[in-house]
Amino acid sequence: MQRTAINSIAFIAALAIGVAGGTYVVFDRAWTEPVMPQVADVIVHDPEADGFVPEFKNLPDIEYVLGTRGRIFDIYEDAIYPDSDHIAKNREEWFVLTKNDDAYSLNRSRAAIRPSSGPGYYDDVPNVELSFPLSGVQLFAVWDIPSLMPGSVDTLHLDDGTEEFYEQVAHGYRREFVLNGQTYILRTSQGLTVNGDKAAVVVLELNGKAQIIKQVHHWSEGRNLIGNLIWAGDLDGDGKLDIYLREFVEKCGNYVELHLSSLAKNGDLVALAAH
Repeated sequence: MQRTAINSIAFIAALAIGVAGGTYVVFDRAWTEPVMPQVADVIVHDPEADGFVPEFKNLPDIEYVLGTRGRIFDIYEDAIYPDSDHIAKNREEWFVLTKNDDAYSLNRSRAAIRPSSGPGYYDDVPNVELSFPLSGVQLFAVWDIPSLMPGSVDTLHLDDGTEEFYEQVAHGYRREFVLNGQTYILRTSQGLTVNGDKAAVVVLELNGKAQIIKQVHHWSEGRNLIGNLIWAGDLDGDGKLDIYLREFVEKCGNYVELHLSSLAKNGDLVALAAH
């Protein structure tokens, strides 16, 4: 009886303090969410308080704004793709980056597509075999980019599918590329959107000019893996750096982007050319 009386007095005292301060929470048993008192002022959490220091602010909302007709895809060694992807049409002309020994070149070629007898990647979806009649190792194919022309291609980095060349673009990533006497820096950083959302960004720099070429949602835990660098070099032949990135997407997704210098406007270093 004595302990029950003490507990009752303590509960009433705590309730009285809460009412006086105006900060108590009333729970409605009919709902699982608490009914909070309305307040006039909203305090926005300072992102720097949890170690997040944004280098860039007032970034646009994080969303996929493609704005390009260009298409690009990696050429797999087995040359088999799900028919549902509609990657290319039979006899459609593409540009294909190929490797012969240590030389890289961009070549026009028409896609050859035929049904595959192997099992499908997905349920009830047949495979197709896709190939280009070209010699050498075929790396990736690009379509509908007017600034591309056939010829040799300066290549500074290539992810050939082996662990040795798999380059993750994550928090703290930084790499320099020297092309025609110019030193480019590709790195990652952090930023805030106009709505206060945290973003992980990929930045390309040249001679003090910094351009954000990709931004994704920032993860509060882990390394903020944005994706990996597939290829870097001069694909369009203008003597400037071009970048080909693959974004990390959960659930077996595969989202790639090609950024070309020849399409850049308003002082930018590159522009999205294909995805």
